[in-house]
Amino acid sequence: MLGWAWIAVIASVPVQQLVYIETGPAIRYLPVLLGLVCAGLGRFSQYRGLPGTVAFGLLTLAGGLVSGFSTTVVASVTVAAWLALLVALVPGCLLFQVRRSDRFTTLATAGFLLVQSLSALAGVLQSVGVSVLGFTARGGRVNGLAHHPNILGLMAVVAVVVCLGLAVVGRGRRSILIGVVVLNIGVLLLSGSLSALLSLVVGLLCFVAIVRPWKLVLGAGAALATGVAVIGVGGADPRAVLPGVSDRAEEVVGASGEGVASFLVRLDTYGFALDRIAESPVVGTGMDPAGQSTVTSDLVVHMMILRAWMQGGIFLLVAVTGIVVALAIFAVRAAATRELVGAAAVVVVLLVFGMTSTFYNQPHYWLPVLAGVAYLEAQRRSASDRTRGEGARP
Repeated sequence: MLGWAWIAVIASVPVQQLVYIETGPAIRYLPVLLGLVCAGLGRFSQYRGLPGTVAFGLLTLAGGLVSGFSTTVVASVTVAAWLALLVALVPGCLLFQVRRSDRFTTLATAGFLLVQSLSALAGVLQSVGVSVLGFTARGGRVNGLAHHPNILGLMAVVAVVVCLGLAVVGRGRRSILIGVVVLNIGVLLLSGSLSALLSLVVGLLCFVAIVRPWKLVLGAGAALATGVAVIGVGGADPRAVLPGVSDRAEEVVGASGEGVASFLVRLDTYGFALDRIAESPVVGTGMDPAGQSTVTSDLVVHMMILRAWMQGGIFLLVAVTGIVVALAIFAVRAAATRELVGAAAVVVVLLVFGMTSTFYNQPHYWLPVLAGVAYLEAQRRSASDRTRGEGARP
């Protein structure tokens, strides 16, 4: 039963933000509550990075406590405790399930790809003016069922690298994998998320060591061309696929002539954050939502390390910087192995995305990273078990 609960959690990642907006915070608490239940019942496996995530948790709690004096201690510590438990518990809970049953990884992956493909299909329909469950495009950028174009774009990237990882090791039906890749590359373009596009480029580099570059380029080009053609079905101009990105690029640099350049706004938020850090580099503005505002109440810092420092002070800065570096090293090393490149690429694309986004304590950002870590650790242990078994043979 607990295994099925975790499958549901992973499968729902692409739509968790929408569920959160529509129904409230319960879905964000679910992974932590489920993790506590699993740990209490012994459905938890120790993993190599557990001491590091415990250290991350302690530093995060310290950041929540100290920065809470700038807002409300209880609210700030609540956010800190939730984040600390999420990062420490989820890898061990998922590792237990992965090692317990081979079907768990298959079902969780299939569930994620299915839900994300449905969200991507909703985005395609939104691009031609169709309202899906009452949700429409936002300023020319599609949301799918993710609530925000950037989240839709990121989930599309995760789906693409997962499918490429499966293809590299010869798992899954090739026709289905190609279809999912084409659909998600198309909706990525329609989302106009430049941060997600950058993540995809870096994620594809993870495959260069495994797949010959010319095959990768040809495959990506064919997928892009097919995606444009598919989205153009129904009388839509195929060129309408690219404006989602080109219009967004013009908006970012201010070339569209409509309002202030998005890039300049982000620089303003960085400047605001640096000013607050200069005033109080140790304490922070508070880890709860009351401490996240920058130049306006609805603008937050689009850079996970800088945001961590501004809100959680020096303690959260050390915690987030440390875990980002550790995850990057762990993923890059794993990416050199053919069987692990897909999971490693998932971790990499989320970290890259975090450098240009509001990545902070959202479970739909953390869960793919932590799931990737659990899978990589499971494969490492399996390889170690095989090596010991072969060494024991006469």
